[in-house]
Amino acid sequence: MVSFPHLYPIINLWSGAEGFIMKFHFRVCRKTRQDINPSLYLEGTLMKDANLKWYFRKSVLLLGFLSFGPLVLPLVWLHPQFSRKTKIVLSVLVLVLSYFAAVMTMRFVSGLQDEFRQITQ
Repeated sequence: MVSFPHLYPIINLWSGAEGFIMKFHFRVCRKTRQDINPSLYLEGTLMKDANLKWYFRKSVLLLGFLSFGPLVLPLVWLHPQFSRKTKIVLSVLVLVLSYFAAVMTMRFVSGLQDEFRQITQ
């Protein structure tokens, strides 16, 4: 767990469908005495994508890549936090993985067709 020793935590407990949830809000920095936006912190870690739209979250992008492959690349290129280098690397990686998945699928289908031909003869 990441600790922030220079922050004053305020702990809230509430009961939800998952049971008890503990949420930490940090209001004032001990060093600078500046107010800190409490919505940026959850369970002691900084949520970098708290202000992003749901379709830009990394978990949604990962599920999109696993489900739809290269069709998710426009979301990568529109992502406001990814650098140009990150976008290029992700695009090349997704295209290479999609190519290998397509080749393996074609080989699998070809093997199945061969097996069906042997069975029917």
